[in-house]
Amino acid sequence: MTDPNQAIRAVAAMNPDADEEILDRFANDKFWGVRMEVVRNANVSQATLRRLLESDTRKRGVVHHAAREKLEERGVAFGADGMPEDAA
Repeated sequence: MTDPNQAIRAVAAMNPDADEEILDRFANDKFWGVRMEVVRNANVSQATLRRLLESDTRKRGVVHHAAREKLEERGVAFGADGMPEDAA
């Protein structure tokens, strides 16, 4: 989690044995590549995916779009603003 090499942190986030808590901690990583591996991990919680969404449209990037796609696959509906409809 604290290794200075982002590639090592990304590989750790890919670990199929990583649990929701660890993935949630990796979701705080400053590098988008690590956060993308969190989104791709089958064990990521819905809460973590929602936390990775960016409400400011100017700051949305690949992590936001990947998290949205995974949430939509899990049945979460999104509004015109690009955020979950139930996120009032």
